[in-house]
Amino acid sequence: MYAALPAFVSSIFLGYGLYVLVTKGVTRVSASFFLLCVTTFAWQGTWVFLFQATHPDVALLLARLGYLFILFLPTTFYHFIAEVTERRQERPLLLASYALSLVLAVLLLTTGQ
Repeated sequence: MYAALPAFVSSIFLGYGLYVLVTKGVTRVSASFFLLCVTTFAWQGTWVFLFQATHPDVALLLARLGYLFILFLPTTFYHFIAEVTERRQERPLLLASYALSLVLAVLLLTTGQ
């Protein structure tokens, strides 16, 4: 029952992302929006399975996987806003943000239990 809302929300995000990509074609803005939507879909989609998990080890794995996508949400949002506003000078900071997200993702996957 708790998984119904995240399943619905994640499918809406994926649908929006695909809709924009198909109707507008692959542009810098539509691709960055699609990336933002896919990241949100993966995050919310992971919660669907997390809320159904009955074994603690599986739940921990799913929580880590879901958090992995949360790490990239601010960066993909930043990427989308930089593309919408056509701020090409943000590119070095955007790449640094992706690099930081990647470092945090590696730390998330290699540390802890």
